[in-house]
Amino acid sequence: MRIVALTFHDVVADMDDGGDPFYRIGVADLEKLLAQLRKLGYQSVSSRDFRAWQLGQKTLPERAVVLTFDRENLGSADPTAEAAALLDASSEIDGYLAGRYSLPLATVPPNLILFCCDIAIYRGSKGSMVTEECRKRFEDAIRYLSKVAEGKISLFASDPSAPNGGSGASFTGSERVFTRTKMRDM
Repeated sequence: MRIVALTFHDVVADMDDGGDPFYRIGVADLEKLLAQLRKLGYQSVSSRDFRAWQLGQKTLPERAVVLTFDRENLGSADPTAEAAALLDASSEIDGYLAGRYSLPLATVPPNLILFCCDIAIYRGSKGSMVTEECRKRFEDAIRYLSKVAEGKISLFASDPSAPNGGSGASFTGSERVFTRTKMRDM
């Protein structure tokens, strides 16, 4: 199995400020990269999950990517900052799910993992580094979670807590113009 690991030393709002581009990435470029990874089917996994996989204690998605941040340019990832951001985002998500689901979830839907990353990136960004795309992803995640909390959306296709009786939508229309009988008579 091949794991993609990306380390970012510095995520900046403006790449044109004279800093070394080898060790930095702009917020907009980071968001484009993350969107491309999602489009290609990659799922972000934590450093802790990666280490557990190395030790044979955990399985990872077929297309796993480990994102690490070395904000202090120490030459290694800052697992504390990464773990704190993801834990905070997970706790925020749990707040929305607690009223409808028994926590922790036995199976975590892939979209929740993406929303957790979006929330962690948004919450961990510094004021001027929050782009419109970053804000939109965060707001989309919160909007989705709010609908789950209200019971308007289910996390799973076969959700026992979902309302019974269909979607509540009904369709009406005029009589069919083309029926088998009418087509034979033509």
